[in-house]
Amino acid sequence: MEETDIAYLAGIVDGDGSISIAKCTRYKGRCRYWLQLNVTNCSKELVEWIKDRYGGTIQTKTPTTKGRAIYRWCLANQNAEYLIEELVDYLIVKKDQAYVALEFRNTYGKTDYRQGGLSQDIIDMRDVMREAVSKLNRGEEL
Repeated sequence: MEETDIAYLAGIVDGDGSISIAKCTRYKGRCRYWLQLNVTNCSKELVEWIKDRYGGTIQTKTPTTKGRAIYRWCLANQNAEYLIEELVDYLIVKKDQAYVALEFRNTYGKTDYRQGGLSQDIIDMRDVMREAVSKLNRGEEL
């Protein structure tokens, strides 16, 4: 990865991106969590540039009131973790979210799904981190 591309993407993530931790409660109360790195923009060229370099997916959303389509690039889980590790030193606005996201990913590998899923300690830890990222995304302090 070129340093100038990483620095440029960090600026885009700071302005038009988000870092989030999602949660889904599944069958029999089992929880699933995942890390997401997103950029939403009206420029198809921009989100395609990001996808071409870093992978992920692009979704097209309903046009705005001005008739322009909205494009959302998304990278999840381990791929998001790897890219956030590259971006974190260049982020300004989303730096704290990046640190929490990387800490969240450190909770992976600490469970055995064959033994009934996540322990309550890991669930509690991930919920705290998920709430922390949500607060930071809303501009609140921890």
